[in-house]
Amino acid sequence: MKELSVRALERGLQILSLFNPTQQIFSLTEICDATGLSDSTVSRLLMTLVAQGFLYKDSDKKYTLGFQISKLMELQNSRKDLRQIVYPFLENMRDMFDETASLYIPAHNNMRVCIESVQSWQALRRTVETGEILPMTQGAIGYVFLAWQPYPIRQAILAEYTEISAEQLATIRQEGLAINDGIHEHGVLAVAAPIFNNHGQCIAGIALSGPSGRMGRTAITELIQVVKSNSYAISKLLGFKAYPVS
Repeated sequence: MKELSVRALERGLQILSLFNPTQQIFSLTEICDATGLSDSTVSRLLMTLVAQGFLYKDSDKKYTLGFQISKLMELQNSRKDLRQIVYPFLENMRDMFDETASLYIPAHNNMRVCIESVQSWQALRRTVETGEILPMTQGAIGYVFLAWQPYPIRQAILAEYTEISAEQLATIRQEGLAINDGIHEHGVLAVAAPIFNNHGQCIAGIALSGPSGRMGRTAITELIQVVKSNSYAISKLLGFKAYPVS
């Protein structure tokens, strides 16, 4: 049964991959010819794709991409726009301190992923790879996302994870940033702050990280001020007005 489900998914994706800028409308016959699948198989797959909104069937019984594809494209474009907005700020922070500056977003299952990073020029540096995925329970940026999770989710995570307390998360929310000095990566110091959208939701975060021995020689208040001011400037560009109270 599981193999049949996977095969159906593969065939459905095969159909969706047919659509391209030069041909955006297909008939049943054209899809059968292009995929080599039978009429009955393609008909069942098309019925499911239409019902789920991934395809649209017009009055001529021809198929175009549906609203679900548009939603996915909007999501991808919004992420691309966010990277474009934030990148100059990351470059500015990197150039000020010659340390690695990164942009993260929350991911499923209480994870967080790096979607942009500007590396330090130093030979000894904290290297952050785009696409790096780690739990929210690790690192300054993870603590930032954890602090702005909905209350029930925060409580559920804290029930299993004891290295940070509800009081510490409340402090992060109050101060608008988190600092992590070698707790999960020995010798690495990181300062992170949230990015809010126009609804006051924490949708991303930025972090400045590097060797604690070198970053520790920089006045920590200066690091905090720069990271926090940049995160707020980015949030304002996204329509954010004021930090959430709770």
